[in-house]
Amino acid sequence: MESNLRVLITGYAKPELDELRITLSHLAGLNTTTLLANPSHDDPLYGVTTLPDVLILFLGQRAESVLKALGAKPAQLRPTTLVISTIGDNTALMRLAMQAGVRDFFPYPVLERELMETLKQVVREKSLKASGQNSQIFAVVNAKNGSGASMVAGNLAHITAVHEQARVALMDMDMQFGTQALNFNIHPQQGIFETLPVIDTLDSVALNSFMTVHKKWFSVINHVA
Repeated sequence: MESNLRVLITGYAKPELDELRITLSHLAGLNTTTLLANPSHDDPLYGVTTLPDVLILFLGQRAESVLKALGAKPAQLRPTTLVISTIGDNTALMRLAMQAGVRDFFPYPVLERELMETLKQVVREKSLKASGQNSQIFAVVNAKNGSGASMVAGNLAHITAVHEQARVALMDMDMQFGTQALNFNIHPQQGIFETLPVIDTLDSVALNSFMTVHKKWFSVINHVA
């Protein structure tokens, strides 16, 4: 894994916690700790002062009350939660887990491959969120054709790139008559038509290949004339 993911394994039975900690210990990119939950409290995060990126929660006989306690916490105080149920995967528990915002539900013993796939997905989402946390999207929309939205959008993008030295991508969504490439005297080899069908599969590197660089901080994506 590429990211250092803080994982907290908690539950009310120590052998299960130690077993999973050993299973995950050889995996790079995971900072794994265990917490034997306080038997006097249903809140699995009772006493935790720093929230982990991922909470792996073992459910036992008090599963229902534990999930209700987790669901009662404000969303911002609930980390991404994976549940491992040692008492089966009955529908009532799954519903409670969904209501508590649980990301995934595994019966015990959990398959390492399935657990790792979920953790890798969490890492990918964390990386995407971190890389885009300071990004902003501005949309300039015409009230009618010819009212100057393209001119406003182009100037706004160019000024932001030049004066703020911010990375700017100008996307012209006029599929037929978009003129941004012409306005900036660039000649795209790939454009909006080639991008949209595969947009869900593109990472930042692949997306850049569909853009035409105008200046260091400024790229344009337009239809290919």
